Amino acid sequence: MVVPKRLVEEKKEWTRKAIQKAAQKVFFEKGYANATIEEIAKLAGAAKGSIYLYFQTKDDLYLSLMIPALEEIKRSLADFQGKMAKDQYQTCSEFITGFYNHYKRIYRHDPDGIRIIQAFQQGDLISAMSKKTREELNHVARENFQLARNIFSAAMRRKAIAKMNPIQLSDIFWATFIGIVQLEESKFRATKRNHLEDTLRSAFAILAKGLCPSPSKRHRT
Repeated sequence: MVVPKRLVEEKKEWTRKAIQKAAQKVFFEKGYANATIEEIAKLAGAAKGSIYLYFQTKDDLYLSLMIPALEEIKRSLADFQGKMAKDQYQTCSEFITGFYNHYKRIYRHDPDGIRIIQAFQQGDLISAMSKKTREELNHVARENFQLARNIFSAAMRRKAIAKMNPIQLSDIFWATFIGIVQLEESKFRATKRNHLEDTLRSAFAILAKGLCPSPSKRHRT
């Protein structure tokens, strides 16, 4: 009996997702360096050899978990930039709130993807990966940070926020977001109380106090 092509493709996609889900669990529990394809295959209920039909290396498998989240960040930043071009963020308060909503959106879209990025950055995993994987990750990351820097530079030109180094500012905003995610998720595991968005909102309100020019300063400029 000939199996319809649609069913074959659906089975392949199901298997791919099962492998990624298993890989995510193993990577989180054992770290990138200690995770093995054998363990991932066993958890996924697949033969070790079958994993290589979908992912050439462990690098490729890890990368497949990160890239969707990085691409979503890129889409969200591009949307933010487009709204700025249409003057939808005219005040400093609107600008800071826009960034808060950006981070809230990307976390809600793919929290596991954000955790994978977080683990990658904290573990300095880039040095353990192949040159090809490093280049691919660096390419996407550079695009995202360039978008963020362009957004901050545009806000400064409009005098919506105080003048600062846009490179440092994009790093500060990202570090604030990723650090709060780590802290609040850790607390949630202990207390089962989710304060992530409230804490993130408060953090960006504090950033606004330092970045939003006072009325007197706006008048002098």
